[in-house]
Amino acid sequence: FIFFNKKCIIIRINYNKALQYIINPKSRVIPVFVFPNYNDYDYIKVELDEQSLNYVVNNFNKINDPLTRQILEASLWEMVRDAKLDPRLYLGFAYKFTVYEKNALILQKIFAHIIRIIAEYISDKEFYIYSDNFNKLAWWKIKRKLSKDVKDAWFSLIIGTTSGSKDLALPIELLNGNITIDNFDFNQEHRWDILTRIAVVGHNKLNSLLKKEKKRDYSDIGKKASYKIEVCQLNNKEKNWNLFIKGEGYSLDYLREGMDGFFWKRQKKDLTLYIDKFFRNIENIFNSKDKNYALDFYKHLFPAMYTTKETIEKIENLLKNKKIQPILKKELLSSQDEISRTIKILETYPND
Repeated sequence: FIFFNKKCIIIRINYNKALQYIINPKSRVIPVFVFPNYNDYDYIKVELDEQSLNYVVNNFNKINDPLTRQILEASLWEMVRDAKLDPRLYLGFAYKFTVYEKNALILQKIFAHIIRIIAEYISDKEFYIYSDNFNKLAWWKIKRKLSKDVKDAWFSLIIGTTSGSKDLALPIELLNGNITIDNFDFNQEHRWDILTRIAVVGHNKLNSLLKKEKKRDYSDIGKKASYKIEVCQLNNKEKNWNLFIKGEGYSLDYLREGMDGFFWKRQKKDLTLYIDKFFRNIENIFNSKDKNYALDFYKHLFPAMYTTKETIEKIENLLKNKKIQPILKKELLSSQDEISRTIKILETYPND
């Protein structure tokens, strides 16, 4: 796929070498953008050259084909993950062009990557800045005339950035019914998601809002969501950590919901003591609990947001044990790889 401003040419090539020269028989003009995997026919990871990258991040809305935009966005994301693209450049690209995007699937992908970058690939200080900027953008956009599936995508960005935003007035107004969003089904799951983020922030209206929501939703799902909100609050961390270690008295579904509310970027400084607590207890969890419980414990309570070399060392120390369970070893190696990748990104593109 070769793009010349307003004209594109598709050339079919075969290659089996590390370097493949391509001669375009139809034009001698240098293209502004070249993409080697048009229509996603090949199973490859694409790294855009500097000129093509510059064109894509500044002209994404000019690429008419949705599949090409989807594949290009995936390539940008992989470049971020491989420390070949500054995550802030991706965020700038996303901030600029998501307002023009009408494809809900592409928006969902971009928003998931925005949330991941904000949580993992930039500094703690920038977490608040970008969360607030994207949260404001999402609230502005969702009030516009959009299709229902596109509004659903934008609301996922609201959910994903609320815990780092400065102002909770709009989500609280939405919960109280003082504002509505046209052409959008604000369902019970959304309500619990918003309330969970309010709990993470520690807003002074949490208790009154939670009391109303419990009366509104008596279901089993509501009880589990309410428990997650309990775990989200800093003063409830220790007692629930001890409960997770014991893993008794409640169903796995119930405890899993609570585990999912334990670690939040906004609470990072307050939860550092649970790094050592995790590593002290994880072998016993895998030795004494059933596989499903142990894996859920690991998935939700591994201190993944502490992407430091010290965390890597703690993983390495556990891996020295030759009697470690294979399934735990697999999880630790995966976490080691992910943290190493994140450290590389943070070191390659430090916060200036």
